[in-house]
Amino acid sequence: MTALNRAEPDGLRVPFLPPLAEPAGPPVLVGFMDDASFRWHPERAQLLDRAQATGAGLVRALVRWYEAAPERPAPGELPFVEPRLHELDELVASAEAREMEVMLTIWGTPGWANGGLGPNRVPTDPATLREFAHALAERYPSVRRWSVWNEPNIELFLAPQFDDAGRSVSPGLYAALYRAAHEGIREANPDALVAAGETASHGRDEPSPEGMQDRHAPATFAQLLAAEQPRIEFDAWAHHPYPVQSGVPPDGESRWPVVTLTSMGRFADALNEWFERDESPLWVTELAYAAAPDEPRGVPEDVQAEYASRALELAAEAPEIEVFVWFTFADSDGNAWKSGLLRGDGSERPLHRRFADTVDVVTS
Repeated sequence: MTALNRAEPDGLRVPFLPPLAEPAGPPVLVGFMDDASFRWHPERAQLLDRAQATGAGLVRALVRWYEAAPERPAPGELPFVEPRLHELDELVASAEAREMEVMLTIWGTPGWANGGLGPNRVPTDPATLREFAHALAERYPSVRRWSVWNEPNIELFLAPQFDDAGRSVSPGLYAALYRAAHEGIREANPDALVAAGETASHGRDEPSPEGMQDRHAPATFAQLLAAEQPRIEFDAWAHHPYPVQSGVPPDGESRWPVVTLTSMGRFADALNEWFERDESPLWVTELAYAAAPDEPRGVPEDVQAEYASRALELAAEAPEIEVFVWFTFADSDGNAWKSGLLRGDGSERPLHRRFADTVDVVTS
């Protein structure tokens, strides 16, 4: 995710937010992303039960390629180390037992595949990613929703963003990544839905000053990606519409080519134009507001509850948005982002009841 915790004025309170229109399309699929709680926590089964009780029907999980395959596989062997996927096996089985969908996001190149350049660098041979994605989709035939890479429009997750002359190169790098993973997933599961993007909400669109990471705005990144040939094919575009500043409500406006919740409709129309599509479903695969005092620069807990409810309503009101994922479900030492429905001690924030009540409305 992109860290957006900036200092906010003391005494922040909920502004008046007018009621929204009735949902304009099919019910939005609501879920959580919280690997620390659902994959590694000693009480992960109970936490998944509590998440399901809110009405959530989806769990998004990150598959780190470099952790699943730390060594180059020998010819004829699986392109991952099986024991390293056992916790993911458990999550998929546990979610399926609770009639919840799982969405998997593939990210992070192992050193053997790119000369040790780091997880945010592309593999030397895209076929290595295709083989990994194929084997992963074959291992989890019940997983229908997939996405490729995480926030590829920022240097933290995909580098470089620009070449030495300042020209944009990350859209081209991502196109090769996406084509390889998409091909592998669809070979193993022709019915899979594969999302492109997983884009962060904002960026500079030019090389950053020294000490700052380079980043593209999501609309710029998508437009440049559409120009890459052969043009990629996607079933949805995944996006993280965090506000540029953490205290801005979900109804707040943003300046294009930044894409937040209020500009998702414009983004879908632009994707249709750039990629010559009739429609471009959008998946909000990450959004959250951190809560004070657990996050000193977050918003008060009552504001967090109000903002989350409004974000869910906005998503339900937008016909192009099919999925809404909140990050995270429960605070923990393994997760620095304190935005859970549960505090670190397991007690419920005001967000818990408000979130569940809103889910009941927008999914009915």
